[in-house]
Amino acid sequence: MDNMLPSVLQTNAVDENQSAQIESVIQEADNHSWVAGKFGKSKFVLAKKGSALSTDGVLMWKTKWASYVPTTDRFASFVRTSGGCNLIKNCRLYMGGRLVSETREVGQKIALDNNFIPYDARCEILDEKLIGNAKYYYDGADGLLTLADDKSHAQVGFRSPTANESATLECAVRLDQLFPVLRDTMLPSTLSGEMIVEIDWEGVWGECMCESGVTGFTDAQRIFEVVRPRLHLDYITFADEVANALDAQINSVEGMTIPYRQQVLVKSNLNALGANDTAGRQDIELGFSGQVL
Repeated sequence: MDNMLPSVLQTNAVDENQSAQIESVIQEADNHSWVAGKFGKSKFVLAKKGSALSTDGVLMWKTKWASYVPTTDRFASFVRTSGGCNLIKNCRLYMGGRLVSETREVGQKIALDNNFIPYDARCEILDEKLIGNAKYYYDGADGLLTLADDKSHAQVGFRSPTANESATLECAVRLDQLFPVLRDTMLPSTLSGEMIVEIDWEGVWGECMCESGVTGFTDAQRIFEVVRPRLHLDYITFADEVANALDAQINSVEGMTIPYRQQVLVKSNLNALGANDTAGRQDIELGFSGQVL
């Protein structure tokens, strides 16, 4: 009688070298332009180092508001939904001249993603870690849920860009939040052609900024700028035998399989109601269409 264990239950040891080295690189944008009050664009040509690009890369940037005056009761901050990520309109990832991943309306997408994070985790963990304010409360007067007030000026959690570039509000977002394809794979550095990241920035004040304070704003003061966009990337160098096996797989007839994800943001326009029309109702399914592939 054969008492051999099934192969899935066997715990055979395998002698192989799995050592790896990590090199961190901060890369400035190859090209960055800004049109005040309208839009901005940034382009990064990723350096090719090591064996593969790690998935934990981060896009960082600073936001400068030239009309900030410390002695004036006039403040501006990012809207609550997804903070500085509202400044990212669209982003694209190219490999070898081909578009492999694109995300539109990045701020709205990340805001919807964050809604799946439990409220306690957002307020008690993320807010403490990121110095944010995602709280809301129950208003007994009208029975509605209301966002909590933003932090006062000079308090921890207050979000306001300043005129001094060294003290501007700095933001960061992981690349795998911008490009869902990077959640499942590392991009090999030996691929032919360039790896390019393009960012379209939102420059319209009313789309991403909110105003506070007693002193009012003029149109000339509703101008901000995105400065010093850069990437913080980690490159992994595998052991020679692992790197050679990876190269052989990429150059083989079968090639390398990269899992594909797609997220499409659903938009809809509400029909206008008349002055005395209080019975109108339209249900809309919000969120992402389809499934994450």
